[in-house]
Amino acid sequence: MADGSDSADAAETSARPTRWEIVALALLLLLGIVGIVAARRHAMWDYFEPGPGLFPLATALLVAGSAALAVGVAVRARLRASGAADEGAMPSSVEDRSRLLIYAGIAILWPLAFEPMGFLLSSALALLAAFRIGERMAWLPSLLFAAGSVLAGWLLFERMLGVPLPRGLLAGIIS
Repeated sequence: MADGSDSADAAETSARPTRWEIVALALLLLLGIVGIVAARRHAMWDYFEPGPGLFPLATALLVAGSAALAVGVAVRARLRASGAADEGAMPSSVEDRSRLLIYAGIAILWPLAFEPMGFLLSSALALLAAFRIGERMAWLPSLLFAAGSVLAGWLLFERMLGVPLPRGLLAGIIS
């Protein structure tokens, strides 16, 4: 009679991140580093207030730091000789891989859309995609969370801190 240890061993082995998942995380890390370099071209502070480079730098640092942590966890999980499941390891089911690709796509496309579409529109679409597609939330909570997050970010940076955010397609509407 089987005690189930064979299926547990198979589940632990399949929980290891694949090489492609590690490569995807490394590409996100590279994207974060490129963002840090690009953000450093702009002023961080202008006349005792945040400059136009502060928000992109903070975002790039967050992306790079998160990706570096995820790469470390994933590599550690792959290198474990025992094959035991690591609580911090990346899950490798097909559903979780597709979610990883969705978030990688958002992380790559959002900065590209930031200038031409503007902060409000590009951020709203990125968050809506993350909530609706990545997290599979219903439409109403997705719309409310995306709108609330974008509005809070815009009020904080544009109005309270005076950081000029790109207006993009809404340049004639927003003053």
